[in-house]
Amino acid sequence: MAAAGAQCVSTPDDPRLAPFVDLKSTDRAARRDGLVVAEGTYVVERLLASGRPVQSVLCTPAAAQRMEGLLSALRLSALGSSAQGPSAGGPSAGGGSSARSDGGTVAEPGSKSPTGLLVAPSSVVRQVTGHALNRGVIAVTPRWPATGVGQAMPEGRVVLALDGISDPENVGALFRTAGSLGAGAVLVGPGCADPLYRRSVRVSLGHVFTLPFAVVPKEEWARSLSRLSALGKALVALSPEPDALPLQQLPTHLFGDCVLLVGAEGRGLSLQSMSAATVTARIEMVPGADSLNVAASAAIALYHVSGGRGPSRTGG
Repeated sequence: MAAAGAQCVSTPDDPRLAPFVDLKSTDRAARRDGLVVAEGTYVVERLLASGRPVQSVLCTPAAAQRMEGLLSALRLSALGSSAQGPSAGGPSAGGGSSARSDGGTVAEPGSKSPTGLLVAPSSVVRQVTGHALNRGVIAVTPRWPATGVGQAMPEGRVVLALDGISDPENVGALFRTAGSLGAGAVLVGPGCADPLYRRSVRVSLGHVFTLPFAVVPKEEWARSLSRLSALGKALVALSPEPDALPLQQLPTHLFGDCVLLVGAEGRGLSLQSMSAATVTARIEMVPGADSLNVAASAAIALYHVSGGRGPSRTGG
């Protein structure tokens, strides 16, 4: 039996299931329709906690019964989102949305209202999405406008800057790392995968919904880094190069309010990033080791430059 307030769906051709048809091509359709796909229990829970308006949630009966708390949050979100906008801690936004002082946004008038919870048998869900859902739940939320660097950058907090991270799962893992270790924001530079791509969102465990971020095109990258430096933030470039300063030797005055620059595995940071850096740092490893995965490297460095306090810097 479905949870109270849920809408039961019994056939795969039900028009209410349109946003979820064939997840292999959902990202293209979602971008066309201005939607972001959130897949999995933890991701959907973080989406709901962000206060962003939810257009629709699809789950199996087993998932609906297990997640009574999540369903209650969905109903509250549906009731309050149009009037109050996202709660504190949501990503910053610009353009057509009204920015709040905490970096969140107020929903635009006329935005799509949530259609609520759809509950369908596992067989129908599998037919519609193309595979079994991660923990039996998926949701769609309206995509929000991009923000400028100035809006996203917090004072007194570490910022993680991504340069040329083209793999969506690496981008998602870096957002998860940043959110879990208390970074104040993420700067998504040129050559990076879309952080709102479905695989990025899933691997981030939904931190893309609650962590402020700005997307910076190639032509603005050097200028943005210079602007951050002018604001007093040290730019720490993470590199495996042997002449880089060992991470544990970084001056402590750089901790807590700096920009940590990380690049793609293999290619590393761009010349623009290396030229803008205040200091280049490396993680010391055993002889013969080449480098770590970018998310693992970022986790070690973020923990270090936050003074080993990680999540305590979030203020939550």
